[in-house]
Amino acid sequence: MAPGVPRAVPHRGAVGGRFSVSSLTLTVPEPAASEPGVARLAVPLLRRARERGVTGFDLSRSANPRAAAHRLRDAFPGADPELVVFVAAQDRSTGSRAARTGPLESLAALRRELGPHQRTVVLTGTETAPDDDRDLLRLRADGEILDLVRPLEPGSRGEDLRSGELSLLRPEAAQLLDSLPAATSPFLIAFDPFGAGALDGSWLERGALDRGPRTPPAALRELEGALAPVQRLGFLTRPGRPLMRAALDFVLGWPSVLTTVVPLPLPERLDAVLAAGNGAPFSDDELRQLGVRRASAARG
Repeated sequence: MAPGVPRAVPHRGAVGGRFSVSSLTLTVPEPAASEPGVARLAVPLLRRARERGVTGFDLSRSANPRAAAHRLRDAFPGADPELVVFVAAQDRSTGSRAARTGPLESLAALRRELGPHQRTVVLTGTETAPDDDRDLLRLRADGEILDLVRPLEPGSRGEDLRSGELSLLRPEAAQLLDSLPAATSPFLIAFDPFGAGALDGSWLERGALDRGPRTPPAALRELEGALAPVQRLGFLTRPGRPLMRAALDFVLGWPSVLTTVVPLPLPERLDAVLAAGNGAPFSDDELRQLGVRRASAARG
């Protein structure tokens, strides 16, 4: 981080004590999948986020993780002792040779692309074979990777890192967190806090634009149906807390959450998203209206 720039995004230490990371982790976009504004300005946006304290960057769900790794290197050509990169155990890129090999070869190929950014956390899936899991655990023991993340599921314990989706549109995951034994440190990497873009404000703006006089009635009905669950969350908004901030407050308000993965925002949204990284807790009444009871581990 640049000298003299205050750290806006807080950091949390992961269970196991192997690393800490910013409460917000940004997806590193590959060129083909980016919105034009993000694609053109990705490198300066990533640098701006880093200056504000972001240290987590995600490649694990990228359709082309090697291209995303190149973009990360473009943004940060030198080594950064705080930077943490989340990667998948298996590269699923179409046509990629790594996709036809085992996780160790796939991971080695991606780490070569990452260059100086070797502080990697590897996310596995339910399909990961026991032998591959043991190999990855050996890499962790040897210090080749920071840690290993498995999917969140019933019966998980807060003794190791887990990943799962958590948002205002999927609050049931919060009840699963509540059912787990209390963890001494954050352990969940929470994906999709904006509900596939429904909760960052852009859907409502798009809906207002799309309700023109020439919009076909069927398209209007489809739009209204898609927006209805989002509009029902209006009681959570107030001056200083738009829906986007409420979405992040909900996710980051759970002490089990280590970091939440958000898409790299457009330039006009970046500062607002980063400013929401503190995660103010919800009230009992707000949780009740969402159908979520106050978790035993939730912040009071």
